[in-house]
Amino acid sequence: MKKILLSLSIILISVAAFAQQDSILRSKKGVPILPQKGDWAIGADAVPYLNYLGNIFNNTSGNSLKLDQQTLYGRYFIADNAAIRLLILINKGSSRNSLYVQDDAAIFADPLSRAQTTDYIVEKFTQIGFDLGYQKFRGYGRLRGFYGAHFGFGVTRNNNSYNYGNPMSIANSAPTSIDWEDKDPYHLSNRILEWDRGYEYGLNLGLIAGVEYYFMPKVCIGGEITLSASHSWKTQGNSKYEHLNGSVVEEYDIAESPKGRTGTNLYTQRPANFGAKYDGSLYLMFHF
Repeated sequence: MKKILLSLSIILISVAAFAQQDSILRSKKGVPILPQKGDWAIGADAVPYLNYLGNIFNNTSGNSLKLDQQTLYGRYFIADNAAIRLLILINKGSSRNSLYVQDDAAIFADPLSRAQTTDYIVEKFTQIGFDLGYQKFRGYGRLRGFYGAHFGFGVTRNNNSYNYGNPMSIANSAPTSIDWEDKDPYHLSNRILEWDRGYEYGLNLGLIAGVEYYFMPKVCIGGEITLSASHSWKTQGNSKYEHLNGSVVEEYDIAESPKGRTGTNLYTQRPANFGAKYDGSLYLMFHF
């Protein structure tokens, strides 16, 4: 009798284990399709790639893959149906715009000279942020929906520097230079050297929901929307100018914009607004 009961127990355990293993959705080759507890994932925005492919099929001229501003996705599954996800945005760079002006020193030495020098402006921008979220999954087959919550923080900064080929001096108090738009409103003849908007910070938190489809084993395309509240504030913005004070070239600062709160909002859009608002939230995710 004991042997019979032991045999029945072994059979029942084996059947239960086989049923549990068989409940995992697999491809024709037996590879699990959905991510499981302990899996990691990396991904990126799918919108630039979809736009590029769409323009190819539409025969759009000048089509290019624009990857200048990407949000990176990371995820770790703490259970078969739950994960912690992280979004990271890094958008940092600069641009330079150069223009010719006459070379005052060369013209002074030879009024018939056509010599030129260069004025240029360097525009720098920085945008960094992250968004941490919790996702709970449910669904059938390759299609799964999720819901959860998120919290994000970000910072942005923009500043310009201006450079001139003709220096200001007592011998040349009004050097030839590009008439940039950013002028001292009180002394229009003075030249701008720097323009700094200051730092802008943003916090946001709220609820998330979305859907994913696994078109390959552990590879999915998904979309996410949020209902979020955000709060943003900034530091003091300043500009620097130069002018001739008697026989000395002096630099001075002017406060451009005061520090303080810049906005508080309740909105439905993609998470991690990082001080800027984004449209759409499609991503491609790979699990390992």
